[in-house]
Amino acid sequence: MGSSTYLGGSHLTFRKIPLQKGLKLNKYKVINHTLKQGIGVIHWRGGWHQYVFQALPGIDMSRSCHKEIDKFIDKLMEERILNQRGIGK
Repeated sequence: MGSSTYLGGSHLTFRKIPLQKGLKLNKYKVINHTLKQGIGVIHWRGGWHQYVFQALPGIDMSRSCHKEIDKFIDKLMEERILNQRGIGK
């Protein structure tokens, strides 16, 4: 995923956060693009071997928002698997 901003669908935008020193995997800020409001972060959870979504406190989301987040995480996981096999990038 070469760009730094990804439109998830009708509700959400995913913005790549610059890598922090020592980290190998990107984090992504999740933004409700209608309200211009950050709602959480997608990041790698090493112990679980997968990307996870961490919502900010007090955030309510519809089922369609959950589906957009799931779809984006699925893309990140597919890309990670391809990169590990030397197929990606």
